[in-house]
Amino acid sequence: MGMFKFLSDLWEFFKLVSHHWGILVTGGFIVTVITVIEHFTSKSISGRWLVSAVGFSLFLAFFLAWRGERDKRITIERELEEKMRVILELQATKQLGQKEAQQISLQALEQLVEIRKLEPNLVQLGAENLPAYEDDNGVIIVGEINQGETFRAVVIPYHNSEEVRSGFDLKRKVGRIENVSAQITYKYLDSSNSLRIKRGAWLSEKESRVIFGVNETRRLIVATLEGADNKPHIYAIRRDFDSSYKGNIVIREELHGDLIAITVRIIAEAESKPIKTSELILEIAREPLVEVKVQSAQLWKWSRLGNFRSEGYKLSIRICEGEKEEQIVEEVKDWEMRAATFLGQHFGEQQKTNFLDAYPSIEQGLRRHHRLRSHLPRLRENDTRQEFILPYWTLDDSIGARTKILEECEKRL
Repeated sequence: MGMFKFLSDLWEFFKLVSHHWGILVTGGFIVTVITVIEHFTSKSISGRWLVSAVGFSLFLAFFLAWRGERDKRITIERELEEKMRVILELQATKQLGQKEAQQISLQALEQLVEIRKLEPNLVQLGAENLPAYEDDNGVIIVGEINQGETFRAVVIPYHNSEEVRSGFDLKRKVGRIENVSAQITYKYLDSSNSLRIKRGAWLSEKESRVIFGVNETRRLIVATLEGADNKPHIYAIRRDFDSSYKGNIVIREELHGDLIAITVRIIAEAESKPIKTSELILEIAREPLVEVKVQSAQLWKWSRLGNFRSEGYKLSIRICEGEKEEQIVEEVKDWEMRAATFLGQHFGEQQKTNFLDAYPSIEQGLRRHHRLRSHLPRLRENDTRQEFILPYWTLDDSIGARTKILEECEKRL
């Protein structure tokens, strides 16, 4: 048995060395050594040099095999030290109270055997506008029934994806989760009113709490269009009716605004914690036909900032093409005020102030007499005219200072 074990170990050693040596030889190492020698000696390589190069590559193969085994040994020793530390922690818990001991023991056990709780990985997908109907049990179901009236559900799909794409979690396994509800807050951007729903409705789901299996999708209803085809009503759906009644109750809250910020918090009720938060914008066009559009708040803000910036560029182009500044200044002021209001609503009052106070102001860009006099040369050394030190601003400069702030806001999204 001893000789057999020795021969087996020797064979494993030769295999490991030959593996490293094969990589060195076939990976271009010998060719590189020969090329370097021929370059510096200006002579063709002889058999003696070739044998030396092969011998050196064999020496490197022995070294790499030794280093690999040494690194493995160090890694194993460190793991054993860590496990011994955990075992000592487990023993130390005997001196603590039962509750504290159980908590520390669980933490130590998780480290020892590398137990990791499988977490869900909810991914928000694009909004959908689907035909729907309400069944006899009060559940909103996807599908179409010819009733002569509009019934559509605007939904946000959430998918429990097994593909994790964030940071160091690329290899993390994804698990299922039960008792998931959705808390929805509607904030009217054209007023201070808001609506909060503790539990929203899921499309084609009987309960307000759902289960997300791995690679399963559930659709949250954020609005419905119901009623006459030409003038349907728009509702938020509430499933948080507090009562001893155990049936399915759908309560409708009509949405009257045209621009509504929506915050969705997906809640794991068993753990009382949010597992996903979505910021959305609901836009409602009521004329000539009622239309509803939902998109992420970030994308909507980026689009609106781009529109304001494009509008500013067009005003600058008109000035550069010779249109008189006095004829366009009111449009510029209107653009400035609308953009400032938008920044105040979505980026804070400080950003609005920075936009309005950008230098030069609209009025400074129109001070034509200051511009002209600022370029007049001094008539004498003691000329103290204040106008001389003023910069030569134009209305185009005033617009440019503000479009730059809009561009900076876009980059921060």
